[in-house]
Amino acid sequence: ITDITNRTKIQKALETSEEELRLIFELAPIGMMITNLEGKILKVNNSFCELLQYPISEILNQNESNIYHPDDREKCSLFKQKIITEYLDQDSQERRFLAYNSSVVHTIVNVTALRNNKGEIIQFIQQIIDISELKIMEEQIFYDAFHDKLTGLPNRFLLMDRLKQFLNRSQKNYNNQCAILLIDIDNFKKINDSLGHKIGDKLLVLMAEKIADCVTENDTVARISGDEFVVFLPDINSDKESHEIAVKILTACK
Repeated sequence: ITDITNRTKIQKALETSEEELRLIFELAPIGMMITNLEGKILKVNNSFCELLQYPISEILNQNESNIYHPDDREKCSLFKQKIITEYLDQDSQERRFLAYNSSVVHTIVNVTALRNNKGEIIQFIQQIIDISELKIMEEQIFYDAFHDKLTGLPNRFLLMDRLKQFLNRSQKNYNNQCAILLIDIDNFKKINDSLGHKIGDKLLVLMAEKIADCVTENDTVARISGDEFVVFLPDINSDKESHEIAVKILTACK
């Protein structure tokens, strides 16, 4: 007769622990993915499938790089190598995934290395946090900071930034020329006072469109104050060319 009471207790404790870990993985509110050293996807949870809209049958056993944004694949590979070579247990990075419908999902991925008794990495557990809404907010805040809210044109800050970039380039190439045109609307205050600000705003939007139609994508049309616009023409070839553009704008705005 062999007493196996302790062994049975240990076995039950292990089973309970494994079940708890399984439930934590399956029911986690964030996406989770387990991969091996070669990047093969071994396991994902429901939140991961919901995040990327993938059926679980189509995500398992494929290489993780297939669901990364093409521009992020090299970065992700270098990140994994960093964990291996620097003997890190955990690290995180911002990463873009491609959802099942090919839309881009912005995430922060926390990667934990699972090691065997020899300290060798055998798997990676990846926790994926969706930050797509945050990214949209950041992009909108950045856009608003450098664009005029009414017309959508670059504002004074973006204009100055592009002027500085041009001046920096010109230090290396002294043959670069540019032209700057300052445009305002005659008697604009009278329009606002007599017809109202809504009509004035519509006129500003129309002016912005007409001026923008007269220049190229390399040029900058900015609204710097009420009825004042600036047209920045980088790498202009001659005074004649800038004069022709000025005449074109005046003709379009009549």
